[in-house]
Amino acid sequence: MDIVSALFAENIDLRPVPGPSTRIDLTGIMFSLPAPSEPPVVITPHLIVLIRCRPDEPGEGILEVSFTDEAGEQVARNVSPFTVEPGKFTYRLV
Repeated sequence: MDIVSALFAENIDLRPVPGPSTRIDLTGIMFSLPAPSEPPVVITPHLIVLIRCRPDEPGEGILEVSFTDEAGEQVARNVSPFTVEPGKFTYRLV
């Protein structure tokens, strides 16, 4: 599986369109965001990770996201199992 994109966004909206596809509308995109205070912090935007499953893969995986401080020390971690139909995409909010 491949991570197609991982970015901070304020909103995600999925909508069907003709054919075998879905439109993904992301608003309020932030490719980087300074922490408003010392960790741990809570921020309004979500970290949205888009994941692609190749047609020949089983479609089950685990997404692990680690957040580190400037010294490289881990300050937070999120582990999320997921399932995606082979040949399709899925997303996770972290």
